[in-house]
Amino acid sequence: MNLRNAGIVVFLLAILSGCYPPQKNIQKDWLEAKVDFEHLTEQVNTYHMFDTTGSKVGSMIFGWKFMNGSLVARDTSQFDNGSVYETAEMILDTGILELRVLNLDMQMALTSLSVDLAKEGEKLSGNYIVKRDSLERITMVDSSYAYDVFREEIYAVLHALDFNETDTINLKAFISTGLTTANVQIFKVGIEDIKVAAGNFDCDVVWLEASGPMPSNKIWISRSSPRRIVKFYVPGPELSIELVD
Repeated sequence: MNLRNAGIVVFLLAILSGCYPPQKNIQKDWLEAKVDFEHLTEQVNTYHMFDTTGSKVGSMIFGWKFMNGSLVARDTSQFDNGSVYETAEMILDTGILELRVLNLDMQMALTSLSVDLAKEGEKLSGNYIVKRDSLERITMVDSSYAYDVFREEIYAVLHALDFNETDTINLKAFISTGLTTANVQIFKVGIEDIKVAAGNFDCDVVWLEASGPMPSNKIWISRSSPRRIVKFYVPGPELSIELVD
């Protein structure tokens, strides 16, 4: 599996302390969609990754809590063969529904990547550090980019959106692992009952169609509250990611 496809797996979040409960009965706009904060209840979800033979090939945990007016999320993901280990933390300002801080570390056999970015207005600043063997390349980020949301931001709020089958969200996502962007469409394709290790779920089925550096996903989101992502399917490299706890 290459770096680009492995990166989609991010978001496995450890429990945070000292956080405040979510605000209730609040709806806000995220691009052209409504976000219901009732669905953003504190969660920590564990997933397993399976290949086309049904063999487990990795694990991930993701969750979030509210703290000081922000949605704070941490993730951890890894492949069982040791090829990729990734952690990430993001801070989403719940007042304006924008990602403000992203810290990401990815370890592979010969290469590591560390990304620390802060957003203010349209400007991003921080460090982008790549290490390979004994070589290190540091890129100082201090630029304005044309994009709508971070890729990581999509997965933090996707389960809290109210979708109709006629709705399509069009956006440009910023890809932090490559300091580039991708065009994305998000739309609902139906409703389905599915069974995973965590149980049976009645789900909205959403397709995330992405271009270039961001792989597409088919995503199952539970319809009952608190909503959660139950399953991801990544067409390339044929990876299924399912809720187990």
